[in-house]
Amino acid sequence: RLLEEAGVVVTPGTGYGRCGEGYIRLSLTAPDDRIEEGLARLSAWHSKMT
Repeated sequence: RLLEEAGVVVTPGTGYGRCGEGYIRLSLTAPDDRIEEGLARLSAWHSKMT
């Protein structure tokens, strides 16, 4: 859903086991400006959803 609506790729936190349920996993392997842009998109999406 985040990819479609905000253009941000995440994976489920359950990749770390049951304790990760309800969380998402981010991989920050891009230049700082791209990370800032992605976090801004994620923040805007979250604000819209809450």
